[in-house]
Amino acid sequence: MTKNPYINALCAAVYIAVVATIMQNGKALFGTEDGFLVPVAMLSLLVLSAALMAYIFFYHPVRSYLDGQKKEATDLFFKTLGTFAVITILVFISLFLLRSSHNPAAAATDYKNAEYVIEGTHVKLVDGAAETESAPDSAIKVTTRYFGNEVRSDLDGDGSEDVTFLLTQQSGGSGTFYYVVAALHTDHGYVGSEGFLLGDRIAPQTTEKGQGKVIVVNYADRAPGEPFTTQPSVAKSLRLVFEPVSMKFTKAL
Repeated sequence: MTKNPYINALCAAVYIAVVATIMQNGKALFGTEDGFLVPVAMLSLLVLSAALMAYIFFYHPVRSYLDGQKKEATDLFFKTLGTFAVITILVFISLFLLRSSHNPAAAATDYKNAEYVIEGTHVKLVDGAAETESAPDSAIKVTTRYFGNEVRSDLDGDGSEDVTFLLTQQSGGSGTFYYVVAALHTDHGYVGSEGFLLGDRIAPQTTEKGQGKVIVVNYADRAPGEPFTTQPSVAKSLRLVFEPVSMKFTKAL
């Protein structure tokens, strides 16, 4: 590593960001393999990370110390550590600001009157329904409705009971798209999440609380290749985990 403490700290932060990105998208990158290779990969990553962090933080300080340059060694180590601490603090500040962006102004006294994000569009429900234009000045209306299948649990760990349920969305055609959404119960009211698409013209069954923070959505779908005129008959269960910072559901590993 270099003798520049700022570059060293930045390299450590970049490595952590890369590893976090890989872990967050692990299922999309590597599938749902649950065999022997998963713990091997995790332990290998742990060993690699520990070795790399030790090299970044200690290599030059220890070498300088052994060469008799004790002041230079101490300065380099604490400047690197201090810079990394500043980066860490900035990360936590960013998390706080992201969480605060889901602010009280967006909160509603009832989750059927909260605002949700469906396919990038903010949808404000009024008594469980909303009608928006599919495009500016378009005659085609997109109708979003509360469907139900509620399950109540503490999704963000704040001790309050939040609500997970399904919304449907129709845009004038024959399709009816089902989304899983959450409404977080805050001190100021309910704040809606981003919708997770289940599918088009499926048959929802139940939504249940799984182990830990997992939400299990059970529904029936069609087999690959079957037309939409066929009644859904293939049972499916989707395990989801809510991410309070990003306000969205992701598939549980």
